[in-house]
Amino acid sequence: MWLRLVQRRTVWCPTWWGSLCMIVLLVVPVAWWCTSGESFLSLTRRLPTEVLVVEGWIGRDGVRAAGQGFEQHGYQYVVAAGGSNFDSWNEDRSCYAEMAGRELLKWGVSADRIILAPAKETESQRTYECGSNSSGESPSHDSVQRP
Repeated sequence: MWLRLVQRRTVWCPTWWGSLCMIVLLVVPVAWWCTSGESFLSLTRRLPTEVLVVEGWIGRDGVRAAGQGFEQHGYQYVVAAGGSNFDSWNEDRSCYAEMAGRELLKWGVSADRIILAPAKETESQRTYECGSNSSGESPSHDSVQRP
């Protein structure tokens, strides 16, 4: 007795040309991405603006480069944003925004052009808190300070 575990069917398989077309359609986008994807994503096109926003956690070298960019590109204000940088091992209780403000002052940016935007103490949603503080309606917003 035959158990009918296997049944004969018609199966469509690609020809050599069809296989070549499928391979080309898969390989060409991947090859383009590997060779040109980074330059496509890293395109920088500066638009005219008056405010430069600097995240304080980028470190001294990044803040120094931001200070140089502030002078070179003619910004009116620089917003130093960031949350707390302390943990249970560190005695320094300042936040990244204050540290960036001090670095900008040290590198020659005048105090009346620096706006501090410290984020609230939070364990989650830190990026949102930093962004919401730096996008206040005006420099007199209650969470934005001057150094």
